[in-house]
Amino acid sequence: MDGIDQIVDVLGMMVDKTDARLGEMVRKMGYEFRISSKRESVSTCVGEIEGLTQDEKLIAGNMLVKRTDVLEYFFTLSMDDKKKYIRLMLDGELRYAGFVNNVLNNYICLEPLGCTIGTSSY
Repeated sequence: MDGIDQIVDVLGMMVDKTDARLGEMVRKMGYEFRISSKRESVSTCVGEIEGLTQDEKLIAGNMLVKRTDVLEYFFTLSMDDKKKYIRLMLDGELRYAGFVNNVLNNYICLEPLGCTIGTSSY
């Protein structure tokens, strides 16, 4: 019986560890699904913001999907605050860890936005 008890204990521990791992995987998959859904909603949401050019909408959308924390925060804002946030982002007022400059330097921007390819004039 002693050997059988040991086998049962080992199998029980394996089941517990598997259960914990599966729970973590499900949690991560749920989080990724929520983020993916928000990324898919960016185009529609930014497209509804009046006063932005098509180029500004594309740039803003790309900037939002690059950082999960920014994306999550953006979707907590009211529509008026989203418009203000996008404007601040495009105008270079929101500078977090050089992120804005890095994204903008990868785009061809129109003169009204004040940047060109490969420069840090923003």
